[in-house]
Amino acid sequence: MFSSTHKALAGATLSLLLSAALHAQAGSVIGSFPTPSGIVPSGLGPDGSGNLIITGTGTGKTIAFMTATGSVTGQFTPANSNTPTGVATDGIFLYVSDSSPLSGPNIDVYSMAGVYQRSFTVPATIPNGIVYTPQTGHLFINDFAGNVVWEYDTAGVQIGSFPLLGTLQMGLAHDPVHNEFWGYERGGDLIHQYDASFTELSNFPGPVSHGFSTGNGIALIGGSLFLVAIASRQVVIFDTTGNSAAVVSYGRGCPTQGVFYELWPTGTGDMAGRSIRFTAQGTTGWLATSGGTFETNLGTNLALGDDTILRSQALGFSFPLPSSPIGSTTAIDICSNGWVGPNPVAIPDTGFYTQCSGAELVKYERIALYWNDLNPATAGTGGGVFFNTLTNPTRAVITWNAVPTFGQNDSNTCQLQLYANGDMVMIWQSGCVVGTGQSAALAGYSPGHNAPDPGSIDLSATIPHLFGPYGIPLDLSASRPILGQPVNYVVSHVPAGAAMGVLLFGGSQVNVPLDLLNMPGCTLLCSGDFGNAPFSTVSGQLSLNIPSAPGLAGFTMTNQAVVVAAGVNPFGVIVSNGVALTLGF
Repeated sequence: MFSSTHKALAGATLSLLLSAALHAQAGSVIGSFPTPSGIVPSGLGPDGSGNLIITGTGTGKTIAFMTATGSVTGQFTPANSNTPTGVATDGIFLYVSDSSPLSGPNIDVYSMAGVYQRSFTVPATIPNGIVYTPQTGHLFINDFAGNVVWEYDTAGVQIGSFPLLGTLQMGLAHDPVHNEFWGYERGGDLIHQYDASFTELSNFPGPVSHGFSTGNGIALIGGSLFLVAIASRQVVIFDTTGNSAAVVSYGRGCPTQGVFYELWPTGTGDMAGRSIRFTAQGTTGWLATSGGTFETNLGTNLALGDDTILRSQALGFSFPLPSSPIGSTTAIDICSNGWVGPNPVAIPDTGFYTQCSGAELVKYERIALYWNDLNPATAGTGGGVFFNTLTNPTRAVITWNAVPTFGQNDSNTCQLQLYANGDMVMIWQSGCVVGTGQSAALAGYSPGHNAPDPGSIDLSATIPHLFGPYGIPLDLSASRPILGQPVNYVVSHVPAGAAMGVLLFGGSQVNVPLDLLNMPGCTLLCSGDFGNAPFSTVSGQLSLNIPSAPGLAGFTMTNQAVVVAAGVNPFGVIVSNGVALTLGF
């Protein structure tokens, strides 16, 4: 794998390797089963664990959980949904499209146990299919009458919209592996496959063409598309594998991105009276030790209210952000809920308090001191969120002074200090215990961009500790591998002065940690059994011609980039994420 001799993968060799590939025909009906008795079936969605969620309308409105073979495992009555026509989940909440609520079309949000949380309105005339995509963290909702898909974040803020083909849009499904969408169009009885921008990739006939009634909700599990045929009271299963070219990234490259945090559940919190100084280690991380003095010159009260944020507050210097693609920042967003956004305006307005967690932390650049549902609007005299810039040494100070949590009579005082040399000090002076009614609080740092979540640690028990060295991971991307056209690979974040770069080609995905080779955080993700080819470490590019052979449609090949560069780790080698290419049209 790391030999200095590298074999270029010739087109003739690739053709030979691919010639034995088998492929399936998309659109074949491969099974069916009855919908749960006692309900009028409507929407359908995956639960994220290989099972299904189905909605029932009419007098027996129901949301039921069932296996992929139709066995019901649980159900509840969605009390706030008059006509539940679609359902999706992000693993924490259920999002139900309600086509005929009392106050206009909306999306109703429930816990996984069926407890109603809230609702938000949508412009759709009749919202129907709804999906959640982990790639964006957003919801996509189609409009039965408007032939459009609306994109929303999970707090109900509209992001954008996309037109759909045909008329009478029913179900909507998402393929999380290929980041593609499937939609059922009742007007033409067609199931459309779309890319991430809702450009059609393919289509095939729907349930009517196979002897069932018209359909509604659809859900994708693996390569199987499940569709509710309403009048037939059946879930029809279609095969989706076959002829569409696709590329999907999997795994992560190295070096490791900088994320650390502690999550405190309800009724906990052990930081009052503690402080941690994070001493900058160049631009690659921090050495965390006890220490830090509370700055009494708090500066200006920002007069922040509940769930508010003040954007782009100038630091007066450049503060480095270890392993963040933006590198450093000269301004921050300050949030009432105990955190700052070092990449101004990157965190949307709905990110004020969205059930703090490691999964939420890694989405955006964020420094969290005591991320909780704080409410400075109810702070007493002298309380609130303060900001000051000071010299000797040059630093910015952000203080949440005597700020209560929402609906509580407590008082929380904590302070974040950012220094021009890259040091950071976190001080929890008093309070900082998660109150009744609050699910959790969090303190930590993330460079964002969906960095890997390392899990919660006990900050006070961990120090002294070296966080880092961190870096920006090697990244591999590729164009869609269309038969008869070149596939273009791009390797990003190649270290300056790299001696060599190699692209591995394989027939399967693997998962082999390389820590024992002194490559911490690196993982072999491609089997490499098809060979390898060198690429330019300057441009990071490589092009490979795909044979024009229809029999190759559906064949999958894996790739991973390897770069030799002194100093990146003790072994001097880093690897990228993997990409899986499905050849097609």
